[in-house]
Amino acid sequence: MRTLVWCEARKILHSRALYLMLVASVAFTALTALSPADTGGQMFMMAGDPFRIGGAIGFIGNVVDPERIGASAIRTSFLFTPFWLPVVIVFTVHMLSADFLSKSMAVSKAKGVGLGKTVFVKITMIFASVGLCYSASCAASFAIKANEYGAVLSPADFGLLFEALGTNVLLLCALSCQTALLFLLLRRQLPSVLGSLFYTAYVLVGYPASYGLSGEGVFGSLIFAASPAYHLINVSSLSFEAIPLLWGVAYGTAAIVIALGCAVAAANVREV
Repeated sequence: MRTLVWCEARKILHSRALYLMLVASVAFTALTALSPADTGGQMFMMAGDPFRIGGAIGFIGNVVDPERIGASAIRTSFLFTPFWLPVVIVFTVHMLSADFLSKSMAVSKAKGVGLGKTVFVKITMIFASVGLCYSASCAASFAIKANEYGAVLSPADFGLLFEALGTNVLLLCALSCQTALLFLLLRRQLPSVLGSLFYTAYVLVGYPASYGLSGEGVFGSLIFAASPAYHLINVSSLSFEAIPLLWGVAYGTAAIVIALGCAVAAANVREV
């Protein structure tokens, strides 16, 4: 098992896709840092009242609540989270498909290494890569914006940052795991990427558009809530009045366990 973990780690470390994700991480941090705080704010997929922490959903930057300046910096640090979603989707499919296209999965199977075990380790390495890159970008953005806003940070602010950032990482890993499952079922790169992107985009656009309305019904609500994007919208805006943070944690954990279990089963059942 240790050899397998080291082998998969080396593959990711030598992958150009990882370096492209690192470039994206630096770019998102730079864009956040350079975004001016005196232009009324930058917002993506926003609905509600952004001038109060917890009053709006979406990805909201540089809108400072004077009563919660530290939380405003946290919220701004998540501004470019929606652009991380396609990065995570493409990175996941690329890393999984590379082994299938090169037939290294078949070689591993011939050596007696179960495909399910290989897929489990590979997805875990993808989790680590995504989590580290996203966390570093958001943490740097928070530090820059907290300084720009002149925030006097308290332990509560750091606790909120840790909780929200950790939950977002969990949700991005859930998205990665669901995308991996889709690829293992289809074994096709383009349909897997497009399918995951389409559903994610539908939720990113549809959920804020229907926010505060009662017309979507239970079925529509379930379609939104089944996606990590739905929970990322709530967590990134620190909007916990209607939907507590614990819901995002519970969803992310359950989604990873279910999707990862199904992905391992799909790898074991279907031949390379």
